[in-house]
Amino acid sequence: MKTLLIDFENGRKSIGSDEKIKEHFGFPPLKPRDWAACDYALSQLFKEDVQEVDVEIAPSVIIKEKFSVVAQRPGVGIECIVYDTFTEAVKKFARELKGTAKKLSLPQWGELKSTADDFLEYTNKFPTNIVMNVHAKRIEDADLGISIYIPNIEGGTKEDIAKWFDFVFYTKVSKDEEGNYQYTWVTKKDERYAHAKDRTDLLPPEMPQDYAEVKKAVQAAGWDNFKCLVIGTPGSGKTRSLRTLV
Repeated sequence: MKTLLIDFENGRKSIGSDEKIKEHFGFPPLKPRDWAACDYALSQLFKEDVQEVDVEIAPSVIIKEKFSVVAQRPGVGIECIVYDTFTEAVKKFARELKGTAKKLSLPQWGELKSTADDFLEYTNKFPTNIVMNVHAKRIEDADLGISIYIPNIEGGTKEDIAKWFDFVFYTKVSKDEEGNYQYTWVTKKDERYAHAKDRTDLLPPEMPQDYAEVKKAVQAAGWDNFKCLVIGTPGSGKTRSLRTLV
């Protein structure tokens, strides 16, 4: 799968050198210095247009429906885009908004959420597979006596980010009896992993971090592509698992 890696925090070293990434994925990694640089890069690769189609509601009732479509520009040929990580991308935009001030103003917090939400809606329209990595934040629930993991994203976007994705996985790391590290994904929602989901309903509740299995589920479901959000702490396999995209 020809994959474009957009690296916001230098995590690509988990995969290899830039040359090895280009050899492995088919494209060199992009390293945007800020939010605007990422927007500018994507605008050179994709174009959004508004289309109008006739929709037959009933035999004698036909309405016109307008919707926006994002298409790749000629000759691009991207099959998958990886954002690593959206946590850092939003932080970069927050720093742009804040400037020399010590903290964001209330209107700036609103702009941060609106811009992040618009970006998620836009990237959801891409005719490609999407993998978006975000860091996890642990919250202790005193009532339940458990740790709850949520997306670590500045602003209110973290509350409903999962709605834009077909899959939401949480990363886990454990050791087997021989002391070898096992990297797994949690795919089903429970008290600890409130955003986890699998729209195909074909994946097990917990599985190895392997995108080949995701692609099999997508093919079985008859989809053209998939959008996947991966939530995890640093070192839990988010970037490491990208090797399985090929």
